[in-house]
Amino acid sequence: MRALASGLLALALATTASGEAGESGTPAAPKVLTIAGVETPQGFDKDFQQQVASTEAQANVGATLIRYGVRTDAKGVQLEDYGKLLPGLAESWTISRDNLAHTFKLRKGVKSHYGNDLTADDVKWTYDRSFTLKGLGVTSFGLEPFLDADGVKVVDPNTVEFRLKRPNPVFLLVLAAPASLIWDSKEARKHATDQDPWAKGWIANNGAGFGPYKVESLMRGQEAVFAAHDRYYLGAAPIKRVVYKAVPASSNRLALLETGAVDVALELTPLELEQAKSKSGVKITSSGGSRFIALVMNQTKPPFNNPKVRKAMAYAAPYDDVLNSVYRGWASPWRTVIAANQLGYTEEYWPYKTDLGRARAVLAEAGYPRGFNLTITSSVEQVTAQEIAILYRTNLEKIGIRAQMENLPAAAHREKLFQAGFEAIMWSAQASVPDIGYAMNIYFRAASRPNWGKFNDPEIDKAVEKGLSLFGQERVEYFSKLQKPILEAVPWISLAQPGYHFAARSNIEGFVYHNSNHIGFAELGKK
Repeated sequence: MRALASGLLALALATTASGEAGESGTPAAPKVLTIAGVETPQGFDKDFQQQVASTEAQANVGATLIRYGVRTDAKGVQLEDYGKLLPGLAESWTISRDNLAHTFKLRKGVKSHYGNDLTADDVKWTYDRSFTLKGLGVTSFGLEPFLDADGVKVVDPNTVEFRLKRPNPVFLLVLAAPASLIWDSKEARKHATDQDPWAKGWIANNGAGFGPYKVESLMRGQEAVFAAHDRYYLGAAPIKRVVYKAVPASSNRLALLETGAVDVALELTPLELEQAKSKSGVKITSSGGSRFIALVMNQTKPPFNNPKVRKAMAYAAPYDDVLNSVYRGWASPWRTVIAANQLGYTEEYWPYKTDLGRARAVLAEAGYPRGFNLTITSSVEQVTAQEIAILYRTNLEKIGIRAQMENLPAAAHREKLFQAGFEAIMWSAQASVPDIGYAMNIYFRAASRPNWGKFNDPEIDKAVEKGLSLFGQERVEYFSKLQKPILEAVPWISLAQPGYHFAARSNIEGFVYHNSNHIGFAELGKK
């Protein structure tokens, strides 16, 4: 506690030193927002760094061609309006009758962090880079069946055309997602080398965007600092500096928030949210959101390449205990494979409940009457995931599966996930685009990169493929029905929807919930 108190004091002093108001007769100091996160961004390159802090940073450093509007829900919470697309870096766009050609007119006079004008060459270079490097900017969106680098054409300095290979009903939604940010190619090219022709190293450390904030400094594992971009095309942000600190222990993040040493604390546990909610000077803003938590099983080898084993795992899952004992009312049930904020969400096809007798019987049918040994991997920083894994282990032991826990630092956990180096792993995420067909395409197609468990069902592949070019209500109804066979195939174990809970000092205002679960720094104000 003495070390924590010293750290709190040091951080409090640092925060006070950047104060909000000067002495009498002197101008107020620029407003600073201090955030306590699990870790710092690992980098700012949307094609290669996509852990939570990195995507949060990219969403604020970058800007997209189009953006979502904002609406207010019944509880008074502001959130993205997925049915309302607004001009972003592009001032207007047209779509051909065959839904293949999407032509964008760029705003004139848009300046990057380095003072360069936005041009169609920036858009073209951004996509050439992603396709050449097979970056996450295209692969994680499932864009490759619809678009390639040759399909992005410069019409004139202020006009760019995307010509799709086939209609993609969610293409505009993809372009509004933060990972569709556009790079300042003029600046990035200055830092390219023969060994690094696409400036991977430089972009990872600096970013090269047109967004509301620019990177001031990055000390990985300690803090990242962002300065407001005074020439941002939508106007300079009211908060002039954002300090994003790595505070791995959630209890320390809570303590810093309660003392006022930080303005925002991310990823608090349910117990900590309850504690924070009762404190004077702290407020919690919650949204049902797009996030979910699941147990992903590696299906490239036994035992999880056997669907009956996966089904036994589904019957052994402690669904009610997860909601009641772990989340304590701060999460919603998740009885399907897509998030509740997507049209077509339904729980009518959910076939599972905790039934250890049935789990034991199905496991025997699968050829494992005596069970098997299993390692469940969790992230040290994700306390709730560890608690869920412990509950799960208790149930698994009752059906003969001998599970041990492996708790890894966040970076090692991600590496195991990305390389399929796990047996079973606790995983929390959200689909970047709020569309049911998009989610099924990236998570359940055998060739999709974010299909982390390597689920492979040829019939599901064909069914998803068939629906990808459907539009409107026909699309929603088609994919809604597809939830039934996917649930029966058990690609993962759906556990809960934790929601998004923004814990901040009560003088922080303007929070908007984003589908990608990032904080929009430019939307916030500090009274």
